[in-house]
Amino acid sequence: MSTTGGLDLPNILSSAKRVVLLNALPLNAISIAVDAKIYPTDTNSVLNALKDLKVPLSCYIGHPATTMLLMKHGINITCTRGNYTYSNGDMLIAFVLKTRPSTSGADVNVVNIDDLLSYVIVLSPLT
Repeated sequence: MSTTGGLDLPNILSSAKRVVLLNALPLNAISIAVDAKIYPTDTNSVLNALKDLKVPLSCYIGHPATTMLLMKHGINITCTRGNYTYSNGDMLIAFVLKTRPSTSGADVNVVNIDDLLSYVIVLSPLT
């Protein structure tokens, strides 16, 4: 069982209607009031949980090197360059680069999983 910071990843991910991979949390994608819980999570634990995922997986990561690294680690994804829009029941996982280039727009080489931070984001609509 993979747990990170008390978070049972396989259980929480399997409770989602869909798991969505992002490289940032676009606030404009959420058009309703939600309660957001953000869990910094061990990237290897996330990858292991994604390999056994039984719910639909969508990918909106626009950074090709990050996508290729995830695929190299056994995550079967095809990323869309479209904009993500929140749907009730989505579970979000954001893979964020640890460092950014000093030159705006410069490409970042992601050579190993240690170049990424990961966050599990649980959104619950407010009633």
